[in-house]
Amino acid sequence: MSHSDYQKHKAAINCLTTADFQLAAEQERNKQQYPNLAMCALVGHLSAVRAGVMGMDQNRASVWAQVWSLITMFNPPSLWITINPSDVNNPIAQVFAGEQIDLDKFDRLVSPDATARSITIANDPYAAAKFFHFIVRAILNSLMGIDVQNSRIT
Repeated sequence: MSHSDYQKHKAAINCLTTADFQLAAEQERNKQQYPNLAMCALVGHLSAVRAGVMGMDQNRASVWAQVWSLITMFNPPSLWITINPSDVNNPIAQVFAGEQIDLDKFDRLVSPDATARSITIANDPYAAAKFFHFIVRAILNSLMGIDVQNSRIT
């Protein structure tokens, strides 16, 4: 509240009584306007002060208004991500390619070497695509809550 605004409404605000505040509280609960002009001025000044305090409702409303105006001006935000899972080094991809690997008892030291894994994936591009599709669905589901139902690769 600026000093000049305070001086302009000072006399009227100082004349407010407890009954005026109780009536204003009742009108606030009933979502009615205040008939008392001094109370309207006081509430307006308090709202202006609260708008500058981080975390208050007026401040949040102001921030949201700014966000929505930016969206209106510049379009909504887009999320671009790159998902590039390594199919050669992943045992799940090897299982999709037909390797007999018990994933419950998987030991990376006993698994096929890098060359054998590369050959397995290179010989079965469908398994690589299936693995990619599986990983992307898992990421979308677990991180973003998007459940992809219409799956073409099964």
